[in-house]
Amino acid sequence: AFSFIIRVVGDRSHTPTPTTPTAFESEWVVIEGTGWGGLKGICGGGTAIGVNRGSTVPFVTTYDFTFRFGKDCKANN
Repeated sequence: AFSFIIRVVGDRSHTPTPTTPTAFESEWVVIEGTGWGGLKGICGGGTAIGVNRGSTVPFVTTYDFTFRFGKDCKANN
C-alpha cells in the first residue's frame, strides 16, 4: 500500500446530461516514503486520459505510469 495525490479534470461540455463527463485528464503522484510491505520505497506517478467513444464503448482510457523503488527514488539518493 502507498499514498498518492490525484488531480482529475473532467469535460462535461458535450454531454446530454451535465453530470456525465465525456473526457477526463488526471495526474497521479505517489507520496514518497508512504509505501509499506512489498511497496516500501515506491515513488513515481503518471497520467490517465479517458474519452467517451459512445454508447457501445463508454470509455477508452489510456494510462502512462512510471514507478520506481529504493535508490531510484529521489528521496533515497
